Amino acid sequence: MFQIDTQGRTPYEIGAELGRQWKKRFPQLESKLDALLKHRLQGMSFPGGSSPDNPTVPPDLGPPDGLTDKHRKELEGLMSRLHLVSRNRLGDGFLSRDELFLVQRLPDLGACDGGSGFGVYASRSDTGTALVGRNLDGRPWPGPMERALAAITVYRGEDRSLVNIGFAGKLGVTTGFNQSGLFLAYLPISDRGNRAVTEGSSEPVAFSIRRVLETHEDLDTAFQALSWAVDDSNYSILMADRERVAVLEHAVGKRGRLRDPSSIPQPAMSWRQPQKIAVVGCFALNSMPSGCISLRDQYRWQRFRTLADLDVQRTPFTLRDIVRIMLDRVGSRDAIFAPTTYQVLAFDPGSAELYLGTPSGLEYYPVEPLMHRYADLIIKPAQEHGGIHGLWILLWLLVAALIVVTLWVRLRLYSPTPSPDGDK
Repeated sequence: MFQIDTQGRTPYEIGAELGRQWKKRFPQLESKLDALLKHRLQGMSFPGGSSPDNPTVPPDLGPPDGLTDKHRKELEGLMSRLHLVSRNRLGDGFLSRDELFLVQRLPDLGACDGGSGFGVYASRSDTGTALVGRNLDGRPWPGPMERALAAITVYRGEDRSLVNIGFAGKLGVTTGFNQSGLFLAYLPISDRGNRAVTEGSSEPVAFSIRRVLETHEDLDTAFQALSWAVDDSNYSILMADRERVAVLEHAVGKRGRLRDPSSIPQPAMSWRQPQKIAVVGCFALNSMPSGCISLRDQYRWQRFRTLADLDVQRTPFTLRDIVRIMLDRVGSRDAIFAPTTYQVLAFDPGSAELYLGTPSGLEYYPVEPLMHRYADLIIKPAQEHGGIHGLWILLWLLVAALIVVTLWVRLRLYSPTPSPDGDK
């Protein structure tokens, strides 16, 4: 885990400090990012006639367009701590500036891992807050580069915090949450094919998610901020706050649309699970382009619907129930927790309690991961201010008690003493 104290630091200094910590933990960070990039970009076409089987990065690509000045400065600070070369050659063990820029844009290129997710409303949980889970799958199964750079990066400010669950070298957020419990997780739609690398002018989606987590507190305002993006890729964003869970579905060239448990699904994807939501690698809204043709996605959807009945015959959902659902192996290769699954997550937006696990080894049937619990990753201003407020109340009560005791003593000392003979 990497912790960055943002107080008193400029964005450039934050990026430089992050680079220092990442390099200390991963001395071969540049070569690992080079290997990861080559693995993720296989099968993609690039400008200049490069082969999808052996892609080369176009020269002078430049930093991603659409970045805020804050994020651009942080990227520059990160670059100051890395050993970057001028030659663009994937798989050569070195990292160029253009290759680092591409690392930041992987989700926009369709080169980001897919998976699935599930969540329940606060009214369906035993904690009184919403609960959410998310799995990530590798292609075609998890390799060493998917795990080698895994990192939890925590940005701690005076009254705001951001947790980025990703990998070292990536400043954007594809899974993360903030001090208010707002949780966002990006999941691409299964349409990768031979995508081309273009120089789009829109903000990269991972940086849009990060910006929203830095500035918003709840699901509704987060959706409004994210729905305006008109990107050239299909994806879903699993969203949760303390009360609700929902999914933003985004199709190429269109604004995002919100799917909640009451939304009308596509005919082949009936749900009928009030105050519960699921997401797989295809669109579920009836108003979105159809095409959930993957047998894995179809199976997972049906399996989530079955598991969503958990609270019908027993008490409401617990966070451990969410973990058990995300570790469900029924269905073998198409299971929610499949041989390709390399990260399992469950989160409570109310308490900010996080369970995170990574299956060990490269077995085709991986061992169930040890779920690590994180309970104090973020600052919760309302609770901290509440604690200070409570301290002031206690001090005032002590002062009031002292005043009462003082008055009582004074009255006892100075009250008139009756005459021994009484009144005559």
